[in-house]
Amino acid sequence: MVATCLRVIKQILHDKRSISMIFVVPLVITTFLFFLLGDSDVHLSLATNSQNPLVIKLLKKDADVTVVDDLKGIDENLKSGKYDAYIKYTDQGTELYFLEENSLYVNKVHDILKKTQEKISPQSGVTTHYLYGDQLKTTFEKLTYALIAIVAFFLIFLISGIAFVREQVLGTLERILISPVSKLRLILGYTLGFSAFGIIQGTLLLLFSRFILNVPFEGNFVLMELTIILLSISAVSIGMFIAIFANTEFQMVQFIPIVIVPQILYSGIIAIRTLPFHIEKLQFIMPIYYGAQALKKVMVDGLTINSVILEWLALIVISLLFTLLNTFFLKKYRIFLKK
Repeated sequence: MVATCLRVIKQILHDKRSISMIFVVPLVITTFLFFLLGDSDVHLSLATNSQNPLVIKLLKKDADVTVVDDLKGIDENLKSGKYDAYIKYTDQGTELYFLEENSLYVNKVHDILKKTQEKISPQSGVTTHYLYGDQLKTTFEKLTYALIAIVAFFLIFLISGIAFVREQVLGTLERILISPVSKLRLILGYTLGFSAFGIIQGTLLLLFSRFILNVPFEGNFVLMELTIILLSISAVSIGMFIAIFANTEFQMVQFIPIVIVPQILYSGIIAIRTLPFHIEKLQFIMPIYYGAQALKKVMVDGLTINSVILEWLALIVISLLFTLLNTFFLKKYRIFLKK
């Protein structure tokens, strides 16, 4: 027993990758969570129809306030981000209008309004409206777009990566590389082959969510399917890139905390606006972020193809980049085999 214990410890101590995963990566992930889930200094911009000087004064303690006469143009201003919320005072109570349910500022606006109501009208009721996603009732329905993107990316990333590692371990890749086959065509063949299963998987997720779990979809199903296709191809490209540097399936699995966990945090399940050191901008290099945003725009917001073009282009660029990287490093691998 003692001999086995000591052998395991020695093996791990001699594996720098395992040491990093055990001691360094958890600290990095915990730091990200600290910034993401900690108090965020969000500067709010509110609009209201109230002409009461006391109400305006109280609201201005925590936000920029603009007085507007009616709801005309509020939808467009919420979409453009000019206002984070519109507070409408009526004889029946107070109505709040948001672009979507976003805990980052929805909760803060409610807190601001609560402090105002306590001094103005403690018994007044508050009704909340959302421009997008108002029909979604449960937390699962509100996060389905992100969960589908995460599951679709993660599983095919892992499966394609492990399968590609197995090709190396079994010598199949080595035999193919010895032949005068084009490395680009080889990479594209692997990518398309693995992606086919990712596309089927993503389609099943969409159909299951819509028809079995009865999650309401607002937009065009074809646009969702195209997003799944692009997301699957990017997942396979990145999975193969990681697999080139892994010698065993276990080493492939070790990359999950580095590649997948940060993407989950930036997928949309946690509201993000501004973070220290501008680390919120890391989302722009993460394919799950683009896949989730495209699905959200179609699935939840009911928008058209024009709204998801940028997300699709980003996924295409990521896929092309990693396809070229895979071809380059596979060439290095081939040179190594010849030696």
